[in-house]
Order: sequence, then structure tokens, then C-alpha cells
Amino acid sequence: MKSRNTVLAVLVVFSLAGSAGSQEKAPQPPDKAQQEKQMADEMAAIQPGAAHQKLTKMAGEWTTTTRFTAQAGMPPEETSGTAKLSMVLDGRFLQEESSGAMMNMPYKGLRLTGYNNAARQYEGSWTWTMSTAILRMTGKSDDDGKTVTYAASFSEANGGETKMTVIVKQGDDDHFSIDINGKYSDGSAGPHLETMYTRKK
Repeated sequence: MKSRNTVLAVLVVFSLAGSAGSQEKAPQPPDKAQQEKQMADEMAAIQPGAAHQKLTKMAGEWTTTTRFTAQAGMPPEETSGTAKLSMVLDGRFLQEESSGAMMNMPYKGLRLTGYNNAARQYEGSWTWTMSTAILRMTGKSDDDGKTVTYAASFSEANGGETKMTVIVKQGDDDHFSIDINGKYSDGSAGPHLETMYTRKK
């Protein structure tokens, strides 16, 4: 009899718990106005903005002058080349196709640069025929896009990583420059490369 009463008591407890739970408010659907605002924010984030307009000013055909210093203390090698820059993917990214020579070797380059609205940072993937590595870049600007300083890196054969500081500086509408300072994974100074761009007339 005692055992039967215990079972009944347990059933009553679970029954009460169930009825109490059934009286809790059902989850409310998201506020419609909030949903609409979120959707509008997401749509705005995928559209080109003011930073992309700054990149658009760099589109065109250019002649280039590059000074390359392989090691600190060595005299720079100066070479010339050409570059074609264009906005792609409906104004979201700046694509550069360049060619020139370095250390008596011809090269071609392909660069893609953009501004990530969501992350609020510049991003880039730069490649060229003198390497199979991709230079990965993220950058910030303190002067409304006129100067962008990137932290960049690519993987080395030994599993290490070469880090670079890349500074892209816009002058007037017909000139800009790219300055690249490298640093090896052991902390030693790497190559320095500075390229000046002049718009073709």
C-alpha cells in the first residue's frame, strides 16, 4: 500500500509540473520592424560604399616605376612596367593586372583588393608569377582611404611565415604608390619594394 501511495505521489508531482509548464508563455515571433531593419542592414552591407568609391579612382591604365631592394644595405634595382586596374563584380573589388621585370626576370601580377563593409577593413589577395604563394592582406585607414596600411603575409616552404607591411598611398588622381616592407619569420628584415604609378595619358 505504501508503495502504491508513493507511485501516486510521483505521478501527481509530474502532473503538476506538466500543467505549470503548459501555462508558460509560448515564444513570441521576432518583431517585424526589427526583422525589416536587420534585412535592410544586411542589404546595405553587401553594396559598394564610400570606400569602394575611393578604390574606383585608381581604375585605369598606368606606367610603373619599381625600386627593389633584396637585402638591407644593398643598392635598389629600378625597373619599369605597366598596370591595368579595373573595378570588378559591380564595383566591389579593384583588380590589378600588371607586368614588368625584376632581377632580369619578366613577371606578371594579379591583385584583388576590396573593402569588407561588415568587418570594416580593407582586404586583398595578391599574386604574381614569381611565386605560387598568395599574399593575404587586411588593412586600415586613418585618413578616409587616402592611405591604407595592410598587415600582409604568405607561407614559407619551411612552414614559417613571411610578414609584410604594405602601404598604399593615393596622391592626386594621376599618381599613387605602393610600399612593401618584408620581415622573415626569424624576425630579420626582408626585401623592400616601392612602386610608383603614373596614369597613362
